[in-house]
Amino acid sequence: MRTNQYLIAPGGLTGTDMVPKVSSRRAYLRNLGVASIVGVAGCLDDILSDERPIVIDRLDGAWKSYQRNETNTGGNNLGDGPIDDPTVEWSFSAGRGIESSMAVDEHYVYLTSLDRHLYAVDAFTGELAWSYQTQNDIRSSPSIDEGNLYFGSTDGSLHVVDTDDESRWRFRVGRDISCSPAVVDGVAFFSAEDERLYAVDVVEQEELWNRRGVTPDSSPVIKDELLIIGSNHVEIHAYDARSGAREWRVETDAVLASTAAIHDEMVIMGAGDGTIYGLDLHTGEEEWSVPTGVSVFSRVTIRDHTAFVGDDGGTLYAIDVPSGELVWEEPLDGGIWAAPAVTDEMVYISTHAEEVIALERETGSVRWRATNRASSNTSPTVAHGMVYTGDRHGHVYALTD
Repeated sequence: MRTNQYLIAPGGLTGTDMVPKVSSRRAYLRNLGVASIVGVAGCLDDILSDERPIVIDRLDGAWKSYQRNETNTGGNNLGDGPIDDPTVEWSFSAGRGIESSMAVDEHYVYLTSLDRHLYAVDAFTGELAWSYQTQNDIRSSPSIDEGNLYFGSTDGSLHVVDTDDESRWRFRVGRDISCSPAVVDGVAFFSAEDERLYAVDVVEQEELWNRRGVTPDSSPVIKDELLIIGSNHVEIHAYDARSGAREWRVETDAVLASTAAIHDEMVIMGAGDGTIYGLDLHTGEEEWSVPTGVSVFSRVTIRDHTAFVGDDGGTLYAIDVPSGELVWEEPLDGGIWAAPAVTDEMVYISTHAEEVIALERETGSVRWRATNRASSNTSPTVAHGMVYTGDRHGHVYALTD
């Protein structure tokens, strides 16, 4: 096992915002996704056809959003990042801390910062391609859907940026948006500081519906036309993604600031009551629970029937999803709020102990530890044979073998 100190280029990189361009509705329709799961009282049937297949993840070598896809599974079928003795391929410095995770496509790493900017950085060199400025801090992780970037800001708006021509559109709700949007067929689902869940059609640039009673810290998860999200009112909610009607809710003993993941017909989610829950997707019935003894704010990652999640005490768990049986647990230093990134052989996780740690997926044995210059809530992103991660001082690193 080896500990590596990250090296930061003094001063980082600088750049200017691209000049805004106005995108036509035809261009928007061409660039938006082809999945169809959302409607309201039938009024979107002409826009979103039930006959079109769900195609969410079509970018070769890409990690399209926080936790990779709309079910937040976070598993990567594109191979591993560094397995032993990583080195820093490149580093980049934003103006302030990074509280979000990154999205990656064929060419760029997209990241947001508390310095109010979205950055597009070359995935292979770390050079700044362009940036986009909002009016306040950004804590939301960007999502990519058919050439468009979606993210929220504490300026009270959902922002949409075209990755081809940097055209911009935003939908204002007036309260902070810190969660990561789930995007299907140009419809964005997100929660805000007003404790409301929103469904916004970015093609028509209009709100479809909103529902009250969700936590602004939990990002939505979508499968089989069901949207799952946590609540500050100690409840897990399931909504019909078409109409916004609530299908079920489950009470816990503490707030749910975590984000769930879905595998087959199961919802896996951690809670502040020190429990990891396995629930039936369609009924909310508890199938199993795993006690941790401390709060679970970490997001969940699922790969090949195994859920990976950390707790606030710094222990990382691997749980068999169908049975709820513990596969392994590994105590690590510092609390874990980030989601693990899981590949063929490895699990990568960031901790509050200023470390990125790589573990063997099958056994939980630690392969290496690399030291950040600050603690991190950033979930590692794996693409192009590299691990991309950031910290609360605004440093971004690309790690490779």
